[in-house]
Amino acid sequence: DWFNGNIWISSDSGVTWVERSPGGRPRKWTSITSSTDGEFLAATDTCLEVWTSSDSGETWTQTPEVPLTAYPQFISASPDGTKLLLGEYGGSMWRSTNSGGSFTVVGARRRLRGLQAAGLQWVATAWNAAGTKVLAVTQNGNIWLSNDAGATYTEDSSVGSPKEWRAITWDMDVPTTAVAAAANSNLWLSHDAGATWAEELADDGMI
Repeated sequence: DWFNGNIWISSDSGVTWVERSPGGRPRKWTSITSSTDGEFLAATDTCLEVWTSSDSGETWTQTPEVPLTAYPQFISASPDGTKLLLGEYGGSMWRSTNSGGSFTVVGARRRLRGLQAAGLQWVATAWNAAGTKVLAVTQNGNIWLSNDAGATYTEDSSVGSPKEWRAITWDMDVPTTAVAAAANSNLWLSHDAGATWAEELADDGMI
């Protein structure tokens, strides 16, 4: 059906694209990530599979099975591609320290129903340029900070009430600055490497 497709790779900043078909057939892909140099890539699909490439997407290998209970919501690679974070839709977050060779759950494993009842659902993660810190956001929750490359997390409540977070990223030019975005809200900025956050207001009250 129309959800099925292949992965498209560009080696010239998006000017031209080449189609690749991991596993030899189209799939329902849910997310993709790459190392900073673009050599390592990882992608997830609705069959609860994780695929990786170490040659800029030319060839792909399916990783050993990850015992997911729901579709992968996202996958994000550290700058050097050695570490991966994978978030289940409404479920657990998984971590790999060997480029997807194996995964372990971050913290206690939590099933879909339990996480939704607690109001937690991992939405996105972001690595800093050094690959030592990770920021994570949850649906209807707060911002979380890891100072040990995604192994453990501390919740930050400086934003006040829980928000419907959509995205988070680091400023690669200013290592101590990060930006988070939530639905029906202004942008939130941190200038101390994610320790505290403040809402950024434009002149008209919204950005």
